[in-house]
Amino acid sequence: MTDDRTMIGVHTIDVDGTITLDDDVFEKSKLERTGNCLVVASPEGGVNVMPVTTGFNPKPSGQ
Repeated sequence: MTDDRTMIGVHTIDVDGTITLDDDVFEKSKLERTGNCLVVASPEGGVNVMPVTTGFNPKPSGQ
């Protein structure tokens, strides 16, 4: 984990795939509760969640 990132607790993933985020996530990041986010999966088993602007439509890069 790089110095510019902060670990913010452990969060629950429900059976249907819903991830419940704590209030700290929204307070310590630029995620908005009604906004959109991009989730990027890592082959090592992790994910990154990043805020995106309205109208952003990500397509897999194939990388």
